[in-house]
Amino acid sequence: MKDKKESPLEYMMINRAKIIEIVEKSQSLHEAWEILIKKQPEMATITKFNTFRGYIKTLRIVDKKLKEQEKLKEKLEKYERSIEQLIQEKESMLMKLKKLDTENNLLKKAITKNVTEIKKVKEERVINNEVPMQVEGWGVQFKNPYYRLFKKISGKVKWIHIGKKWDHEIALNKIQKFYSQKNQVR
Repeated sequence: MKDKKESPLEYMMINRAKIIEIVEKSQSLHEAWEILIKKQPEMATITKFNTFRGYIKTLRIVDKKLKEQEKLKEKLEKYERSIEQLIQEKESMLMKLKKLDTENNLLKKAITKNVTEIKKVKEERVINNEVPMQVEGWGVQFKNPYYRLFKKISGKVKWIHIGKKWDHEIALNKIQKFYSQKNQVR
């Protein structure tokens, strides 16, 4: 049985890195052929100089394309790694966002709880006849011996007299009366 003889192009493709390196270092193809024959004697039995000369252009083009393909493959792998990294960062950010969202919800609940507690305390002050600091956005002032309300409206401070004793109902009624008079003037 005959051994299957390796084709010249196939042999050159397998050893293309060595062959192209020697061809590029040499001044001529003939010089490169002589160096290749010395370094790889089996090449003389597989191919002849004229075949070598004919395939070298093809070998260079194929090598160039394969190198380009390798570079593209490396770029693709780099992009795939960066995509994977971005996906991991996204997942991490989503977890942080969920954590912050739950914290935000807890804070909102705490704020609403505090607001209701403040309202209760204000109502208790009114019930206990304690004088509040503000009523409906009006400041409360005790100018001996009278209580009065004050608020800056249109750049001017407006005053409402309450009386010698603090009464929350009277204050609310006088505020309402003030606004109704103000609306009638317009």
